[in-house]
Amino acid sequence: MKAQRYSELDWLRVLLILAVFLHHVFMPFNGDGWHVMNEESSKLLDDIMVYFEQLRLQTLFFVAGVGSLLLLKKTNIRTFFISKFHRLFIPLIFGMILIVPPQNYFENINDYTSLVDAYQHLFLSFESNHLWFIEFLIVFMLLAIPLKLALSSKVGLALLNKLERLALYKHGLFSLVLVVLLLRCGLKLLVHSQDKGIENFSVSLFFLLFFMAGMCFISSPKIWQSMTNNRSTNLKWFIFSSVLFMDIILNQILVNMFRCKYVGNFGGWFVR
Repeated sequence: MKAQRYSELDWLRVLLILAVFLHHVFMPFNGDGWHVMNEESSKLLDDIMVYFEQLRLQTLFFVAGVGSLLLLKKTNIRTFFISKFHRLFIPLIFGMILIVPPQNYFENINDYTSLVDAYQHLFLSFESNHLWFIEFLIVFMLLAIPLKLALSSKVGLALLNKLERLALYKHGLFSLVLVVLLLRCGLKLLVHSQDKGIENFSVSLFFLLFFMAGMCFISSPKIWQSMTNNRSTNLKWFIFSSVLFMDIILNQILVNMFRCKYVGNFGGWFVR
C-alpha cells in the first residue's frame, strides 16, 4: 500500500472528538446519573445521546485501529511503543493522579471533608474512572503489534482475501453486522455488567472488534476502495439503521408509558 494521507480519517477524527466533547457537555442534563447532575433533565436529550452512543466510540476505535496499522507500517515496533507510551500512558497516569480525584470528590462529596481530604485518599488509587477510553487504547495498541504480524501470516492473508471477496458485493460488508450483533448479544448474556473496566470482556471485546476491523480494512486497498465506491449504498444503510434504531427507542418510550417491563427492559438491554 502506498504511503498516503487519508484526509477522510482526519475529518472523521475531528468530528468524533467534537462529538465526545459535546457528549460530556450534555451529560449533566440528560438524567442519566452522571458525576454531577442538573436538577432538571431532558428525556429528548437523553434519547438523542443514546443514538449517538451507538456510533461515537465504535467509530473512534475503528479509526484507532486504522491509525495503528498505518503507523506500524511506517515505523518499527520500538518507535511505535515509545510513541504510544508518550501519547497515551503518561497522559493516563497524569489524569488518574490529578483529574480523577476531583471527579470522585464531587460525585461523593459527602464522603470527604474537603478536596484535600479526597486527594489524600485517592491520589495513588490509580482509578481510570472516566479515562477508561485511554486505558482501552493502551491495551489495544499493544495488541496491534501481534495483530499486524497475524495479518501477514497465512491465516491473516486468507482472512483478508475473504473480506476482499465479500467487499466485491455492494452490500457484502454489511453481512458483518451479524457478527457484531452476535458478539454483542452473546457477551451481554455472559457478562451482564457494563462496567467500563478493561477486564470486563462484555465491553472490551466488543470495542476490540471495531479496532481489529479498522486494522483489517486498511490492510487491503480493495476493501478500502470498496467503501468509497459504495458510499451511496453505505449512506442508505446508515439511514435505514438509524430509522430502525429510533423506532426501537420510540417503542421503548411507549412501552414504558404503559409500564410493560419485559419489552422495555429488552430495548434498554440491547442499546445501552
